[in-house]
Amino acid sequence: MIVRQYKEQDFDRIKEMHEKSGLNYSLPPMDTFFSRRVVDSEDGVGMVSLLKLTAEAYLICDPNWRTPAWRMSALQGIDAVCNEDARQKGVLEAVAFIPPSIEKTFRRRLERMGWNRNKPSWHSYWKAVL
Repeated sequence: MIVRQYKEQDFDRIKEMHEKSGLNYSLPPMDTFFSRRVVDSEDGVGMVSLLKLTAEAYLICDPNWRTPAWRMSALQGIDAVCNEDARQKGVLEAVAFIPPSIEKTFRRRLERMGWNRNKPSWHSYWKAVL
């Protein structure tokens, strides 16, 4: 078994594995990923790991600052500027982890700005890159 770089000729096998997995999402284009590694053996490719740049978004705001409308306007402005910052760095998506205590009300604001809620049954995990 060896771990090696992805080659274009691996794509059909990766597509086949993705279809067999039963995961309910489309396989993104391979050029989306900055790291593309496959596990290869005498039986062929059996696993692939793909990494793309994703930003984790944090927001810190005084909940009593001016009015809710003012804060929403400020949120829209800072979201647009930070989106451009991320785009210029090559980031393809941003993720925000919202505490359950504010998710119900804050969710509507995020959705108005184009953020999408993950499927509730999908759980997030994190790992420090050392």
